[in-house]
Amino acid sequence: MTSPQPTENERWYKLWFAISKSIRYHNYRRRFYGSLDSFLTFCILLAGSANITLALNATAPPWIPGIFVTVFASIKLAFQISTKTTVHTDLYRRFIQLEKRVHSKSESIENLHRERLSIEADEPPIYQALNRLCHNEVLRTEGRFELFEPLKFHHRLLCNLVPFTNLPRRQTQSSRS
Repeated sequence: MTSPQPTENERWYKLWFAISKSIRYHNYRRRFYGSLDSFLTFCILLAGSANITLALNATAPPWIPGIFVTVFASIKLAFQISTKTTVHTDLYRRFIQLEKRVHSKSESIENLHRERLSIEADEPPIYQALNRLCHNEVLRTEGRFELFEPLKFHHRLLCNLVPFTNLPRRQTQSSRS
């Protein structure tokens, strides 16, 4: 038995939902990387200042804060934190522009869907727990709590750090019986 084809309104809704979720997702990612970049820059400046102070004081070895400068700068450079912030900011803006076009309904849904796929092709790998968190947030704005996907505390806590590729799915009616 084949499932019925979605109506035109359902197709527009699914497209809007996916775009809205992506906007939230990339906003979380850009804020995470922006905050991490600021934190690492602060640590580098703090350790660098301590290094200069100790060098001028000459009573303690100045190499200790120098190690911290090296570690924090290495993390920032090796993980390309600033680049990741820029990538997610760009994706965030592209999805917002696409959402505006969806709301205007001045283009065909097929055209907009192709544009969405084109943007998604430029995305780095998805962090599944964060994606699910954004899914639940969009549902929360609509009051559709029955469709929430489960997220444990550690998934929410580490959603920007760990990809969590094997998250358990919500049980549907058919899987409970």
